Amino acid sequence: FNWMATSLQEVDEQKRRLDQERRDLIAWASHDLRTPVTALRAMLEAMLDGVVSDPETMQRYLHNMELETTNLTQLIDNLFELAQLDAGHIRLAYEKASLRDLISDTLGSMSARAQQQGITLRGAVDPNVDLVYIAPDKIQRVLSNLLDNALRYTLPGGKVGLKATLEGDNVK
Repeated sequence: FNWMATSLQEVDEQKRRLDQERRDLIAWASHDLRTPVTALRAMLEAMLDGVVSDPETMQRYLHNMELETTNLTQLIDNLFELAQLDAGHIRLAYEKASLRDLISDTLGSMSARAQQQGITLRGAVDPNVDLVYIAPDKIQRVLSNLLDNALRYTLPGGKVGLKATLEGDNVK
């Protein structure tokens, strides 16, 4: 009886945590979707109201609007994938892949942005970490999201690093 009561309490606590995580996810999604929409609206209004009329600024605004649209698309894709994951409909394609290459590629793709922001990027992979049985596309997305967030919240002059180490049979 005591075991059953404890188990029910654990299940109830887990349910509360999941409900809180869902609320947090909705709040995060609302915030992250609002940011590019607000930027798009401001640039469009400036162009439509004639506040911005010189060709150079118009071109810059159009370029920025394209970037914000790409951001929105990525956010929506992430939300869709999270919904599939939550429903158990996502299929992971596991294979042996080089974590060293994934980390190197991710750092390389973010290096220009980091340099513009005055942030130093570093990567380190334990020599014992070779091929890892993973879903490379998903791990690539995780690494990109981690670096994107780190670059978004790191002040100029800061350092951001990705590190992979072997701990027992696991890569951390």
